[in-house]
Amino acid sequence: MFKLIIFNSHFKKLLLLNIMIAFSFMSNWTYQADLLNAKKTSNGDLKELIGNVIIEKDSTILMTQKALIFSNNEKFQLFGDIKMIDKENILTCDTLFYFSNDVENIIAFGNVNFENDNNVIKSDSLYYSMDNDSISAFGNAFLNHLESTMTAAKINLTESKGFLGNSFHAQNNVVINDNEVIIKGSEVFYIDSIQHMTILEDAHIIDTNNEILGENIFIQFQDSMIQQILIDENPIINRKITNTSYESNTYNNLIDIISGESMVIDYIDNKLDKVHVIGMANSLYHVIDDNLLEGINEVSGDSIVFLFNNDELSKIKVSGGGKGFYTPEFQNSNIDSIINYFAEKIDYDIANNINHFYQDGSIQYQDTKLNADYMEIDWDTNKLNSYKVNDKQPIVQTDKKSSPILGDTIYFDLISKIGMINKGRTELNNAFYHGHEIVHDNQNNIYSSQGIYTSCDLDHPHYYFKSNKMKMIPDKYIIAQPIILHIKGLPIIGFPFAILPNKGGQRQSGWIMPTFGYSERNGTYFHNLGYYHVLNDYSEIKVLSNFYDRKGFKLNFKFRYNKRYNYSGSFSSTLVQDLNSGSSDIKNIFSNATQNNNLIWSHNHQIDPTQNYNFNFHYISKNDFYQQSQVGYNSETRLQQNILSTFNYRKSWSNSDNSININLSDSFNPLIKNNKPTSSVPVFYRNMILPQIKFNHGSRLLFGDGAKWYHSIYYGYNSDYKASRDIGHLLLENNEVKDSIRYKNGINHRFYLKGSKKLFQHINFNTTINMLESWILGYKEPQLDSNGLFIDNQFDSSDKLKRRLTGDLSLSMGTKLYGVLSTNIFNLTAIRHVVSPSVTYSYRPDFSQQNIFGLNIDYVTKDSSGDIYDYFSGNLVPSTPLGKRESYGFKLNNDFYGKIFTNGDYKKIHLINWSNSLSYNPTYEEFKLSYLNSSLRSTLSSNLNFNINLNYDLYKTNNGVRINEIANSPRLSSLNSSIQFKLFGKQIDRFQDTSLDSTEDNTNTNIYDQYEPILTSNNKWQATFNLGSFFNFNNSLNQWDKDFWFDSNLDFNITKHWSLSYSARFNVMSSEIVRHNLMIYRPLHCWMFSFQWYPGIGPNNFGSGFQLLIKVKNPDLQDIRLKHTEGNMFGF
Repeated sequence: MFKLIIFNSHFKKLLLLNIMIAFSFMSNWTYQADLLNAKKTSNGDLKELIGNVIIEKDSTILMTQKALIFSNNEKFQLFGDIKMIDKENILTCDTLFYFSNDVENIIAFGNVNFENDNNVIKSDSLYYSMDNDSISAFGNAFLNHLESTMTAAKINLTESKGFLGNSFHAQNNVVINDNEVIIKGSEVFYIDSIQHMTILEDAHIIDTNNEILGENIFIQFQDSMIQQILIDENPIINRKITNTSYESNTYNNLIDIISGESMVIDYIDNKLDKVHVIGMANSLYHVIDDNLLEGINEVSGDSIVFLFNNDELSKIKVSGGGKGFYTPEFQNSNIDSIINYFAEKIDYDIANNINHFYQDGSIQYQDTKLNADYMEIDWDTNKLNSYKVNDKQPIVQTDKKSSPILGDTIYFDLISKIGMINKGRTELNNAFYHGHEIVHDNQNNIYSSQGIYTSCDLDHPHYYFKSNKMKMIPDKYIIAQPIILHIKGLPIIGFPFAILPNKGGQRQSGWIMPTFGYSERNGTYFHNLGYYHVLNDYSEIKVLSNFYDRKGFKLNFKFRYNKRYNYSGSFSSTLVQDLNSGSSDIKNIFSNATQNNNLIWSHNHQIDPTQNYNFNFHYISKNDFYQQSQVGYNSETRLQQNILSTFNYRKSWSNSDNSININLSDSFNPLIKNNKPTSSVPVFYRNMILPQIKFNHGSRLLFGDGAKWYHSIYYGYNSDYKASRDIGHLLLENNEVKDSIRYKNGINHRFYLKGSKKLFQHINFNTTINMLESWILGYKEPQLDSNGLFIDNQFDSSDKLKRRLTGDLSLSMGTKLYGVLSTNIFNLTAIRHVVSPSVTYSYRPDFSQQNIFGLNIDYVTKDSSGDIYDYFSGNLVPSTPLGKRESYGFKLNNDFYGKIFTNGDYKKIHLINWSNSLSYNPTYEEFKLSYLNSSLRSTLSSNLNFNINLNYDLYKTNNGVRINEIANSPRLSSLNSSIQFKLFGKQIDRFQDTSLDSTEDNTNTNIYDQYEPILTSNNKWQATFNLGSFFNFNNSLNQWDKDFWFDSNLDFNITKHWSLSYSARFNVMSSEIVRHNLMIYRPLHCWMFSFQWYPGIGPNNFGSGFQLLIKVKNPDLQDIRLKHTEGNMFGF
């Protein structure tokens, strides 16, 4: 590093000697001046020399402008341009004092400068005391000795008996430059007796290749050479290194950085030997090989030790949670991405370019990650070796999707990504693989010898496939040759080779295994034999087939596609080939058979965020296609009557809140088409919308934002145009069937105004005005006979436009009232009652009148008898509202809330809701009051709730006939109720002895009373019951119509692994079981067992059957199963 040679004792003594010699024997000197004064003073004789004073003796010359010499007490003072020359020594200053009582002292002021051939000292002032043999330089102090310099605001030199002969103390912006080494600090102490230097506050030590920084630095010297450096706070070493540029072959300077909480630096023979960083240690190290930069290594840990050989870094040892990352220089290295690593202990042998990782080590390169208790990496070959330590196997994972591989020994090439694992084990897609030797290639394929494949995660699996050679392709297949299925270690069945799926339940191409059976009606059969093929990430094809040796066959084809955020859809078809009636010989399936099919195409397309379209195309070749036995397995399919095809387009404008919809549709009912009409009234079996166009303008404020009442008024508008074409048939008088076609059209324009206002701060007042204008493009005018009466089905057609404007008004008012009742019932501390009364009013005029509000309207026409004909009826607009409507509604809602204290906290629950409603219509001729409805709902807990709905008639009855007279009290006319409750039993985990906690004298001899059961969170059993009823009073029969049913669902965990479920529905009135079924389930470790039994109902045992299923849980191995099904419940 450097030798401390600055400011030895000769420099200080030489300065003092010259001054003392000059003034010790002033009487032996010769002197001259422009003016010489001599006088006596209280301090003795005084000589005053003024102007060009020169004092000489031998080779010493002293020059000044003024000198005062006191002869008695050896005191003198010099003033102005003082210069002393003694051979090669020169001293200059502005003022100099010498005085001696018991101790000699010298003080020099103003531009003090002393120099000779090897030494310079400069300062604003200089003080010397013989008492402690010290020199103090103040103000811009500068010392120079040979090649060493020191600058500071203050420097104090003290003679010592140490190695250098003096100690020093420098303060304020101290800079020491000693033999190409710079020391900086706010304050520097050097104690020569122990050869120790202290640098305080923002300390720096800088040499040619290193910069050492710290809050405080402590240096221990040995014979002027550094032995140890200690940095107690914020240490940093910046170490300069040089490398050659790859492109320009020029030299670049780089900086290695070492930092931490504290640092100890050791030297041997003045060369760096060891750096020990303690606490939050960090290092940035440039990896240089053949003078070329290969990468940058950054590492941190609790402690880092750097070892040096001949001043060159040779080893790095990291302890305590070491972690770091290596960034390669891509032009000079085979490694092309960052390597992250972690270990409790890390050793880096720089000379051999090898890393060792100990205890919980982890290395990640690209998507490859390896964990082990010991790892070794040779960076020259990029080979990684890892071994089993303390029964802990190393683990390697080659990408984020693949599962980790375990083994006793792992060898891995970071560049080629090819690895070999001895006694390996891994998991892929919910399956496990074992192998005596596993090889992993750069395509993530896995090869194993003596391999085992299973979905059982035990070390000794319940079942497995074993093969001498096995290749696993992730997310695709497993290829094995040969392969043998073992169950409980016993070989069951073998194959010369096998290709097994390996997609973990994801989409995968492959065969779909059928189920086999026998039916009395259709003979031996198989169901759902097929193939599923994944075309790409966006599409797939599925083909299924059914075959009956007495019936025929069916093929199902489905093509599905889906591109996210763009489009999706499916195309499917079912082909049925059935033997003709009377034939059961399957060999005639292509000569004496009937074939029919359907086509369904659905598509949805998102053009952009504001517009999309979709269509659905449906075709059948035979009107009763869905009623065939091979198609209509269930009632829902058999009752399918409408064959519907549609097209819909939608566009929206978010900035204006407008949107438009265009719709086309074609609905066809084949069953009506097949049925012969029975009257002259047309029956339509096909309806086509050509087209329907809807425009909508969203709700907006009518007068904009503001605080006035009218600023809360909203308006909205929408328009709907629709045209249709109906095709049907009718029966003529001669019993002939005639086709009939009908066209309809209409446009509706809807406009509404809505406003809300709070009255008296507590009442909410709401108003709604709805207006509807309808247009029809053509209408029928009924013909009249001679008496002015309508002639049935006789009309004159008109193609003129006819308009109609209708509307209605509604008003509502409501408020809320609150009440609180304090209670102390169990945990219930308070009840809150919220009453919500409301009143509504609605009005609509009679649009069958010719004049409304002074306006002449022509929406309907009447004949002489008063019968009304509506021009708009039968079109695609609503019929004209006939008759005035005026209604008043009254509703009283009651909500009861409870406040309970449980588990040290308060909780709010909803106890009961009780609602009552009634309406009054003054426009009715009779029964102007509606039924009084009252409903009660409660959810007291998650395990109990009930609902009751009651209707009361306010009018009297006479002989079973309702009359228009108010009864004295409401009469219950209908009741609908349901009650649901749950029961469960917890499983007992253990019993707690409570006898030790009791201080009472318990004389009970029953030992079971001393124990309290500790329950688990799991239910041993659970039961859900639902009780429902409906009662309606029949006035004409003067009796109640009743319906009463009961549902139950029971779940039992018989043992830890066996569970049983039973569900049933009972008709209580008829004491009959409507349906019930039983299921037994047993989850095995890697298998699943279930048995479902449907006992059936009625004399024909309808809905009976059972299903036994045992299968492997793994979704890739679902075809390894045993399944048996019987009964009409499953279509057999």
